[in-house]
Amino acid sequence: MRATRRSVLATGAAFAALAGCTSEAARVGEGVDQTLDALASEMLADSPERATVLAVEPARAGGPFAARLDDRSPAADLARRTAVLRRSARLLDVDAGALVGEQRHSFEAARTLLASGREGAAFDFGTFRPLDGFSPWIINPLDAAHVAVPAFLADWHVIASRQDAQDWLDRFAAMADALDAETARAQADWSRAIVAPASVMDASLASVGALAAQPAALLPPVRTLAQRLAAGAAIPEAERAGFLQRAVVIAEDRVLPALARQAGALREARARAPAEDGVWRLEQGAAYYQASLRQYTTTADTPETLHQRGLDHVRQIHALMDQLLRARGAITGSVAERMTGLAGAPGAAFAADPAGQALLQQALEAHLQAVAGVLPEWIGILPEEALKPGLGLAVREPGAPAPLWSPGRHLAASLDGARAARTQFDAGDPGGWASWSAATALHREAVPGRHTQRTLARAAEGLPLFRRMLDFVAYGEGWAVYAQQLADEMGLFDDDGTARLGYLVSLARTAALMVVDTGLHAFRWSRQQALDYLVGVTGARPAALVRDVDRCIVWPGRAAAAKVGHDALVSMRERARTRLGPRFDIRVFHNLVLGSGSLPLEILDRKISEWRRDG
Repeated sequence: MRATRRSVLATGAAFAALAGCTSEAARVGEGVDQTLDALASEMLADSPERATVLAVEPARAGGPFAARLDDRSPAADLARRTAVLRRSARLLDVDAGALVGEQRHSFEAARTLLASGREGAAFDFGTFRPLDGFSPWIINPLDAAHVAVPAFLADWHVIASRQDAQDWLDRFAAMADALDAETARAQADWSRAIVAPASVMDASLASVGALAAQPAALLPPVRTLAQRLAAGAAIPEAERAGFLQRAVVIAEDRVLPALARQAGALREARARAPAEDGVWRLEQGAAYYQASLRQYTTTADTPETLHQRGLDHVRQIHALMDQLLRARGAITGSVAERMTGLAGAPGAAFAADPAGQALLQQALEAHLQAVAGVLPEWIGILPEEALKPGLGLAVREPGAPAPLWSPGRHLAASLDGARAARTQFDAGDPGGWASWSAATALHREAVPGRHTQRTLARAAEGLPLFRRMLDFVAYGEGWAVYAQQLADEMGLFDDDGTARLGYLVSLARTAALMVVDTGLHAFRWSRQQALDYLVGVTGARPAALVRDVDRCIVWPGRAAAAKVGHDALVSMRERARTRLGPRFDIRVFHNLVLGSGSLPLEILDRKISEWRRDG
């Protein structure tokens, strides 16, 4: 879908007004507000799926969007790249020296996003998304249409009326267009020898092929609709069969043929897939990876710097783990080998059966109750919703794609508050959960992690819609890792040492992923080498780490951003503590970090620096 001519003209007028302001701060500020408002509307008009996730009014997204998916066609991809170049060029020409406070942060966040987008748009292959960045492999097993559309229909499209059900059917029918569009774009890349690694092609073919081989009534979206219709009272029972039958017809006539076409295209291209897994092998591979790192980390850190930093972190974390393991009498073997031994001990894991899942649910709720009791002493701006993450378990079917489960995921509340937040944990792992992992997962994904951060971002008053739409990876992922450290500092892991071991294993895994990401894309590591390294750091089963490696291959730079963000937050805090001494207030620090939504690290650092100076 393209932005309307009206929205483009409105954006241009806002930029013109902004550029015409020179010395009057009020006029500059008004121009910035208009510009960001126009940017938000134009980007939402281009993404019906994001508009649905945020639950904005149709007027803010260029008109009704509930029956449409994002346009994945070659023409739409080119239009997005052209648009970000135009927006970035205009915004970079603005002198924003008169701006102060959150208005300045808003402008600088927009400029950072658009500068990164301009850099990514220059690479004329792969997928480009204005708000989410760029990635090299159009068809992949993590976020291509065959994965993303069913997940979107299941997670975000609410069916509370007949019209909602009809809109759902229209979107399901549009899934065929999305599949064909991605097939066409991928074929264009393949014709230029831009082919995904064999590991990505094989995984994509396996997932697309499995869907194409299913009976229409068993396709995941059709089963999702059946469950929604059975669970809801919005549509009379007598009408439900008709909606479901129409979904089966759409699957048979449109979606399954499109899946079969994509599977055929993948089979044909598979012979050209290279064995090497990193983007280094591309003609512009080094530049692409550096741009990806800048996009996700919002820093200028080089692959060499990040690789060494990750190695150093792993050594430091292993030293702490060694002390805890020795205190438990585990003294033989490497840290990873000793963790493997602990994991295999009787009672060390929640079983993957209903009884074990019930115990896991109870453990998660107990950890939530514990942190909720002390968190107000650490964060001063806590609406009630920030402590209500909507905990639940979800059992995925064997082989179902799960790109965002690690081992849980958070689905943020809508901006209008009508749809509550949900935090789901994957209870379908046949190996079960290590008993010490529950607290760490809860604190990372829910409280005080993703749920708390996103809830505060949604609740931030006075921020323009554009700011509330942003989700800089280094900031969000960095806070999620920092939240685990914060839980440790709160004393929530002060037991016999087992829970703290779980936290340190998770931290080591995060640091190791920085090593793996840079290893794959800058140091020519193989997929197996990356997997072996992760096993050697964590002691986890290889099957539990394969998704981590595949994420690094499909999304270059993203995995490195989590530890970059964590390091930055810790550095900001400790510099503030040193500068302010006894005047340092941890609640004020966290209020500043969380109180104005997602920001690039450099801008957040400047915000904290101003507090240090004026505090």
